[in-house]
Amino acid sequence: GPAVLKNRYFQGDPIVVAKSQLPAVFISRDKTNIGNESVAEDFSRMPMVINVVYDLTRDFNQAFDNINSASAVYELLEARNPDYTLRHDSIAYVLRKYYQLDAKLYINIDKDLELDYGVGINKRGDGIFTVEGVIRFEVFHYQLLP
Repeated sequence: GPAVLKNRYFQGDPIVVAKSQLPAVFISRDKTNIGNESVAEDFSRMPMVINVVYDLTRDFNQAFDNINSASAVYELLEARNPDYTLRHDSIAYVLRKYYQLDAKLYINIDKDLELDYGVGINKRGDGIFTVEGVIRFEVFHYQLLP
């Protein structure tokens, strides 16, 4: 992934974030669905969320043509090459390329990566203004019925 995010990945999605910790990435699971794949196997589907939080105040007191927080978040999540292919250092590229997470745990590449963007005013604490990007995707796992 992006070099600027090295050692800035955290589990869960906290409400209050210290401005000094931004940018930060929060990875959380929405829920788990466990069902039968066959008479002998369980199939677990786990929708996941990656939230990239970037400090919007970096743009305060900047010239109108020098506001780049939103662009920085786009770059972190889905940086593109000149031919519009995903760049190797974007989170979206990593999720698409390295879809096998463990011996029996996979990212479901048959489902779209969903990317959403927005601004958070005091969402992460008083005086914390953020630009945030969210990637939603599904992870799945098979196992023999217990």
